[in-house]
Amino acid sequence: MLTTRKWLRFPWPWIGLGALLSLALFVVLQTKGSGLVVRAFDTLRAGGDIQQADFDRIATFEKTLKSAAEESGVDPYMLAGIMYNESRGVSGRTSSAGAMGLMQLSLAAAGDSAKRLDLPVPTKKDLLENGELNIRLAASHWAWLLKHRGDWSEEAVLVSYNAGRTKLIRWIKAADSYSRWCETELQAEVEKRKSTGALRYARNCQTMARLMREKDSLHTQAATE
Repeated sequence: MLTTRKWLRFPWPWIGLGALLSLALFVVLQTKGSGLVVRAFDTLRAGGDIQQADFDRIATFEKTLKSAAEESGVDPYMLAGIMYNESRGVSGRTSSAGAMGLMQLSLAAAGDSAKRLDLPVPTKKDLLENGELNIRLAASHWAWLLKHRGDWSEEAVLVSYNAGRTKLIRWIKAADSYSRWCETELQAEVEKRKSTGALRYARNCQTMARLMREKDSLHTQAATE
C-alpha cells in the first residue's frame, strides 16, 4: 500500500513516460513513416551520430551508385552527396514540389533521362519504389546538367539540380551575376531572413560528397589500388 500511495502521490515518472509516448506518436503521424523516424532508429544504432547513420544507409546503394556513375560518366560520390541532401537515402518520399524518390526527381527530368538511357518512361510509382532506376535516371540528369553548364561552376550546377536551370537563370539575371546572387543568399542567412536555400543545398552536397570520399564510403579506393 505504501508503494502504491507513493506512486499516486508522485506521478511524475508516469507523466514523463506518457509525454514521451505522445511525442513519438506525433512524430510517426506527422512523418507517416518517412525519413525522420527511420533516422531516429538509425541514430540510436549508430551511437547518436546522425550523419554516420545516414552515410551508412546511403552506402547500402554502393553498387548502384557506382554503376550509375560509370554509365553516365559522373562522380559516384557527388551522386551520394546529392542523395544525402535530397532524401538521406530514404526511398518513397515526395517533396512539396512533386520531386520523387531517393534523388528527388521530377517526372519531366526523369522522362528526359529515360530517353537518353533508352529506357521506358518512368511512372510516379517507378520513381518512388525503384531505387536503382531513380539513381540511374538522376545520374543521367546530373551528367546532362554538367554537359550544358556553360561557364557555371559545379556549385551553380548543383543549385540548378535543386531549383531548376530556369529559376537559377532568373535569379542570376535579377542579381546581375551568380556571385552577387550568392552574396544575397549568404546575407539573408546572416540576417536570419528567408533565402532560397539552394546555395546552402549546393554547398552541403559538395561537403557530404567530400566527407564520404574521405571515409571511402563507397569503397572506391580499394578498387583503384
